[in-house]
Amino acid sequence: MSYQALYRVWRPQTFDELIGQNVISQTLKNAVKYEQLGHAYLFTGPRGTGKTSAAKILAKAVNCPHSTDGNPCNECEICQNITEGRLSDVIEIDAASNNGVEEIRDLRDKVRYAPTQAKYKVYIIDEVHMLTTGAFNALLKTLEEPPGQVIFILATTEPHKIPDTIISRTQRFDFQRIQDQDIIERMQYILDADGVRYDEEALEIIARAAQGGMRDSLSLLDQALSYSRELVTVEAALEVSGSLDQQVLVEYIRHLYDGQTEDALQTFQRQVQKGKQGSRFVEELILFARDILLTTHTSKNYTLLSKDELKPLSGIEVSFYYDLIDQLNEAIVQMRLSNQPDLYVEVLTVRLAHRLYTNETSSGQVAEDASLITELRQQIEGLQHQLNQVNRNVPSSAQPTAERPTIQPINETTSLKEEPKASVQDNSTTEKKLVAPVRRTATMKPYELNVEEVFDVLNNAQAKHKKQLEHYWTQIISQLSPKLRRYFDKNTPPVAAGPGQVLISFQRENYASFIQHNEELKDLLVQSLSQIMNEAVKVYVIVEEDWRHIYKTYVEHFKKSGNKRPVAVPGSLLEDYPAPTKQDTLEVTNPQSADSEQEEAPEVERDENIQSLDASIPPEHSAEEDELITKAIDLFGEDNVNIIR
Repeated sequence: MSYQALYRVWRPQTFDELIGQNVISQTLKNAVKYEQLGHAYLFTGPRGTGKTSAAKILAKAVNCPHSTDGNPCNECEICQNITEGRLSDVIEIDAASNNGVEEIRDLRDKVRYAPTQAKYKVYIIDEVHMLTTGAFNALLKTLEEPPGQVIFILATTEPHKIPDTIISRTQRFDFQRIQDQDIIERMQYILDADGVRYDEEALEIIARAAQGGMRDSLSLLDQALSYSRELVTVEAALEVSGSLDQQVLVEYIRHLYDGQTEDALQTFQRQVQKGKQGSRFVEELILFARDILLTTHTSKNYTLLSKDELKPLSGIEVSFYYDLIDQLNEAIVQMRLSNQPDLYVEVLTVRLAHRLYTNETSSGQVAEDASLITELRQQIEGLQHQLNQVNRNVPSSAQPTAERPTIQPINETTSLKEEPKASVQDNSTTEKKLVAPVRRTATMKPYELNVEEVFDVLNNAQAKHKKQLEHYWTQIISQLSPKLRRYFDKNTPPVAAGPGQVLISFQRENYASFIQHNEELKDLLVQSLSQIMNEAVKVYVIVEEDWRHIYKTYVEHFKKSGNKRPVAVPGSLLEDYPAPTKQDTLEVTNPQSADSEQEEAPEVERDENIQSLDASIPPEHSAEEDELITKAIDLFGEDNVNIIR
């Protein structure tokens, strides 16, 4: 006998051999076993899922005199004749080539005749959706009330093209795509039976390329065996399926993330030179990005690569893959309309790799602004509610002065240096009098900003440095002591970073000032950041409001220069932010008893122990007082709040 394709040789002959359709197999077996047969069946589903095979098995099962548990015996004369296509009572019709009214009328006339050899006359109409409207109308009455010895089995890949009047007269079975694992196990069974060696990864590649179709997978396996008869290799599987090596996709994604446009283009162009199509490259890339997301969020590895082979992708945040998939999906739509899809992929590669000023200045900045506005509104509402409660709890003039500090907004006409008046209260049980509190000052250097240094960081900024620091930022902050860590609770990760430079933004100016002038803390940050970046690092700090204004100005001038760096500091910014000069000290008022003397806070002493940094933190009060004071400063401004104890 001449050579037969694998999918014909290994076609299922019983319901138990039908792969991946367990529910349908069991239902049809029970129908045969208990003689509850319908007069018409509709089998729908993707190609290569077993529709025609199930129809032939059903035709054998209903006519086999020795069926067992609903399965045909495949040994009797009737079963063998049906398998070989020699039984006249089982008629298989291709609706694609016999779709006219005359063919259906001829079928309708022959339906009335009784079967000659078998118990039932079975009509299998494949690709039934190809029938014309007139043909469907001619079939309708016969399908509704066929003779008792006739069974119709309709098969189609596009059930939406079949009239509802036809579907309602049949028992419908929807065949599902076969799982990759079921396809792999079936191929392993076939290769083991033929004594052929194989690489498991090669079978996984073939199963993926088949997209749930057993016939497609066996056809690809047939080609791979022709390519290399003794061993089914990964190379053979990639060649016959047109798939891409996932290590190539790892290399491409890494280049995109690092902004290495030229390297990413070379990776794609090498695949084009090997005969790969741009559309297939994008489809494989989407599938691989999906596998990475599933692998990240589950305990299972959905890719075809080992953990070591996936290491180059470590450090890439999940949001990158979401953005990548969105842009690739948009690209597929555009590529269908393009006469040169490969060129479109090259343009897409450049756009994906050049993310420094497109993504971060548009969507990222808008989202940041919206989040900040929402947070500020919530804070204002909460502060208004708390201030109302404070006003209700203020003691009357007849009561002794409370120990709890009061927070008083200072009017514009009130001098910041004005001493609070002493509160004198006569008491019948004591002769003590409360006198005016004496100021106690602690020297704190104010926040300084050098706009030229900020521009220098931006001119040297690179996306990969910033993303690397964002990934390890939580780890860096966790190394600080609890008192120091609170300065970073509301702080974002570094806003810009480049070779040897890191710029950190703070929401509050006093926090920025403390970090800026605390040498011990800066040394700790520099040490941690230098280890991450593998180079000496200098740390700069900036208040968030200043950062937004300077960064917006920088981007405007960057675009005006044709996206070229470095960008010079414009004169308007130099006027807004003059170079730092000798600074005055900031006074912090603390209460003292009447007999206390005015003293100056001691200077912070350096200590090799990192925990000694706590000694340099400004004096704190109780948690309740500190929270109330902080909220008042946020509401009225630091210059308009005077703390009296």
